[in-house]
Amino acid sequence: MIALPAMLLAMVSLALIVTGNLNGRGAFDQINYHEPAIRTFASQLPEPDVSDYLSATTPGYHLALAGVARTLSDSKTALRLTGLVFSVVLVLLCARWITKRTDVSAAIWLSLPFASSLYVVSSAAWLLPDNAGWLGVACVIMLALSDLKLVHRLVFASTVLVLLVCVRQIHIWVAACVWASAWMHAAPVSTPTNALQSMAPPLNHAGRRITHAILAIAASAPAFGALLWFKHVWNGHLTPPTFVNYHNSGLNPSALAFMLAVVALFSIPFAPVLWPQLKAIATNHRTPLAFLFCVAVVVAVVAPTSYSENAGRFSGIWNIAEKLPAPANRSMLIVPLAIAGSFALICWLSIVGTTERWILAGAFIAYAAAMTASFQVWQRYVEPFSLLFLLFVCTYALLNRPNARHHIIRGSVVLAMIMCAITTGKLVKSKQAELLDDPTPWLRAEQPSPILSVSEGPEDSDQ
Repeated sequence: MIALPAMLLAMVSLALIVTGNLNGRGAFDQINYHEPAIRTFASQLPEPDVSDYLSATTPGYHLALAGVARTLSDSKTALRLTGLVFSVVLVLLCARWITKRTDVSAAIWLSLPFASSLYVVSSAAWLLPDNAGWLGVACVIMLALSDLKLVHRLVFASTVLVLLVCVRQIHIWVAACVWASAWMHAAPVSTPTNALQSMAPPLNHAGRRITHAILAIAASAPAFGALLWFKHVWNGHLTPPTFVNYHNSGLNPSALAFMLAVVALFSIPFAPVLWPQLKAIATNHRTPLAFLFCVAVVVAVVAPTSYSENAGRFSGIWNIAEKLPAPANRSMLIVPLAIAGSFALICWLSIVGTTERWILAGAFIAYAAAMTASFQVWQRYVEPFSLLFLLFVCTYALLNRPNARHHIIRGSVVLAMIMCAITTGKLVKSKQAELLDDPTPWLRAEQPSPILSVSEGPEDSDQ
């Protein structure tokens, strides 16, 4: 039964694959970027040239499918079916992880919102490396949250991190979860799980914690080494040379506000769980909450949050923000949602245990930093992470708030229904993807990017 979310994802994806569906943004990226990269590598094996190719991501996903194309079948359908495996394993892994901590019923319902996301479905049905990357991210976070002995946890995490960086270089951020895990697991903490604590991680047994953290940093060194190797191969850049002019366009300080806005929207179905928690925090921790409110307001307004294709702010709820006023380039939608999302984040983190709190907080902060370092802040980069984050915190909320089980499950069901409706609507309305004569016109400064005309946003950007 825990396979139900993965089965539903597989059924939808299989329908799109076997019918040869090539509609929408996912198909656009497949036919113009990822499939050509895979076929080029297949023709070059066993000595693929990774110095430049038609993807802004590291080539691990493409090389894996190139191996399939070279040894088994190079048909488009066979490649898409092979790519689907990453997505099915990802959802199965999430469901299995939840089951081991709660029960089968909870695993099904808590996994469904993630499995129903348009961006998860797109990466499952078409040749996109996104879900392969999220599989690695999920593995590392689960290892960080596990009770494995330090040496086992670090060995496994180090191996997964290297593989992950070879698939999507931007996910080097998840190394922060390994560091936080080493710090938190180094010594016991006596902090209650139902209170908003100080804004610093526990500092008792500092010497032991520092030692474990240094070991964790050393364990992540091979992944950073792999990233530096790719940077060397790519002439000092963090993307292949073909994509440098488009993707190395600077920072995007609106990333954190947008992430918080997405968390706020996804947390609405869980209001019956979060509202009592917020009232308890306001009663017992008024001063810290007031300080955090000020921080939230600053985060929400410090950077522009208006819709802007040129500034990398489009797709998803950016498209809704476009229709609303944005005085001084501050969106009347994103700003209040970001403030609300800050409180939702505080409530979620205050429900989970102390160790889990700081590991998951580290994940959120690290991914926000990675998004800030990327010029493009698109819904398809933020949504899967936000749904994974909710999957983890909801699981621990079930453990720590058994009386709220009904509200948590019901919230997951409502969120899954919303995700299904959005995904269905987008798939039905999507149009035939265009095969471009020149998929990289940004190499000539006077030419616009072809992907701005695609409704769900452009080809992958990683920095």
